[in-house]
Amino acid sequence: MNEQQRGIAIDEAGLPDWARTHFSAAQLTLNAALLWVLLIYMSTTLESSRLNIAQRLYVHTVGKNRKEASPSQESLARDLNLSPQTVSVALDDLEHQGWIIVRRRSTHFNVYRLAWPTADVLSDRKEDVATCGRLTKKGEACGRRAGWGTDTPGSGPCKLHPDPEPEPTLEDSSGLQRLESTEPDSTPTVGNFNSNRWSNELQRLELNTPTVGVEYVGALRSSFQSSSSGVLSEGQLTDRNARETPAPPAQPKDHSFPARSLIAGIERYRNAPGWARKHLVALTATALEAGLGRDAITHYAAMAITEARYAEHQHIPELRAALARLGRDVALGHACATCARDPGGSFCCATDRPWTDDDQAALEAALDHLGVTPDDLDTGTS
Repeated sequence: MNEQQRGIAIDEAGLPDWARTHFSAAQLTLNAALLWVLLIYMSTTLESSRLNIAQRLYVHTVGKNRKEASPSQESLARDLNLSPQTVSVALDDLEHQGWIIVRRRSTHFNVYRLAWPTADVLSDRKEDVATCGRLTKKGEACGRRAGWGTDTPGSGPCKLHPDPEPEPTLEDSSGLQRLESTEPDSTPTVGNFNSNRWSNELQRLELNTPTVGVEYVGALRSSFQSSSSGVLSEGQLTDRNARETPAPPAQPKDHSFPARSLIAGIERYRNAPGWARKHLVALTATALEAGLGRDAITHYAAMAITEARYAEHQHIPELRAALARLGRDVALGHACATCARDPGGSFCCATDRPWTDDDQAALEAALDHLGVTPDDLDTGTS
């Protein structure tokens, strides 16, 4: 056995004599593969990555009822979530200590076999590992590891048998502090108890009447007043700085409700995406604040939609062009800012316009078309 191949395959030799001292009589009845797994987990010098790779090789061989296995280093790294470099170094360590036998091949993956290591890779646990040693409830010595479950593993008792805490004494008052009150006594307490309270002597009532409840209620009232000053109503002056700045309203006033209702009344704009509707509402709100009427905006928007000069998704430029067209017609006097009709016509919404001859002619033409006279309109007959 050379330095690179120290172990003996577990299917070629039985359990070494030095390893039998680490198992109980019941454990010695297990098969060789399980004894190999138990033996490698007894090692205190192997890192977790080495143990995981050894367990994976156990699955590839014994788990598949084979004497040897040839997994690639890439598959081991992928299965164990390790780097290929870590897997390569771990396999070399396991081979050097004699836990596995590696048969290297030039054109195929290496072949791995489980092996029994030599006695120098495993020390006697009973001599190296210290125990707690404290007496249990049964009167026996605790066999758990020293410092098990505590902040000092390897030394001291385990967490089930801690050192008893020393009882505080009157001399040891480092953790206690006397509260020195600078406030004057306001009510009788245990310290200034009046020994003549139950005598027949006349005493001052305010000195013997408990006022703890009154003081507690007063403290609550003052704390409530100080905490409630943080919530201000609309218009109330703030005390955050020296300036008397009116407090803002709890919620800003919504000036876009008419604009949102106008956009909701137009089917094309109502079905637009949410981000587009926000821009449409902003454009409409600006137009309403400029003095344009709801009917005028709706009429010009309908004309722009009917002309279909813009693509299906171009809602914003379409409404912007419609509002610009409406503003231009209003500035030139071709359209009413409220109803979008001809300001000089008879159907404009303006009611303070004087009656003209054109209006009279239009009324008479309408009556002739309907076949009625002004007298019939007065009597309500047709």
